[in-house]
Amino acid sequence: MCEDKVSLIWVKRPPGTKTCNFGDALSPIVTALVSGKEVVPHRVNDEHCVCAVGTIGHSIEGLVSENTSVSIWGTGIDVNFDPRKNLPYFKVYRNSRLRATMTRGAISEMVLKHNGVDTSGIYGDPAWIMKKVLPIPVKKKYDIGVVLHLSELEDQFSLSSSPRDEFVRYKVSEGDSVRIISTVAERSVKGVIAKINEIRSCKVILSVSLHGVIIAEAFGIPCAHFHFAGRKGIEMSPIFGFNSAQPIDHRFRDFYSGIANRNYVLCYRWPRSERLDYSGIAEIVASYWEPIEYDESKMIESFPEQGNISISQEHLLRLERQLQEV
Repeated sequence: MCEDKVSLIWVKRPPGTKTCNFGDALSPIVTALVSGKEVVPHRVNDEHCVCAVGTIGHSIEGLVSENTSVSIWGTGIDVNFDPRKNLPYFKVYRNSRLRATMTRGAISEMVLKHNGVDTSGIYGDPAWIMKKVLPIPVKKKYDIGVVLHLSELEDQFSLSSSPRDEFVRYKVSEGDSVRIISTVAERSVKGVIAKINEIRSCKVILSVSLHGVIIAEAFGIPCAHFHFAGRKGIEMSPIFGFNSAQPIDHRFRDFYSGIANRNYVLCYRWPRSERLDYSGIAEIVASYWEPIEYDESKMIESFPEQGNISISQEHLLRLERQLQEV
């Protein structure tokens, strides 16, 4: 990382693509905001780079040389992914010069520590920082916002894409006050902020997307992981202790294992193949949900170099250009 630039590992779409997955695009945005520097896509032989938002920590070894030092700042790891596909779990195979100044959750930290990587005991997803960037309230328009996962869309690159037809639970009537929210956004800072504000315009969030829940939690919106398997209805699902009958997406387990200081993930379970009557669900979720008390100053201080959020107009304009170019 040179003095005026940050080399960043993140999931980006092909050049010329006009849309982005808003959760992935948050990585260069928050990195630029906290560092105050230009963010550039990492190169294999970079001396140092940062890995931030996303469940991509298990892929780092295949993206950089063994001479590259990598600072993990809020990244998650798929504990069941082995980069060489020799084992049923994650393993560091070489001295990749990894260090974690912050991990998304305690589970990712445990996996890294088991592999000999230095960690900090600081948890959080950097997307949480958008709470400080967007302090002005948004008018509530919908009782429930349902945030889909990218894989549930008919077209993962279209702003107007609908849920796949077989996912019947997403079929709603006009009078239901339910907003079906895609994670596809215009490839710009303005587009990503518009997607965040679409989530904020809902009184309650059900989300298959991890960052749908993270944005909701950061802005104090009652929310639940919208799972498709297990016993129907609301449940406070234990983070630790695997239950095949009541599964939890590993990304949600990781996030809540660190930042929330609790031992459960609030889930609302309903099969994707069955129609759902959304009436009354907002009140149910709100009655079970508890706000997270989190001091994001530790997140900012844990940035690999000194962090200090910069939201000047000049900085945002430069960031806008960067996001469209990379």
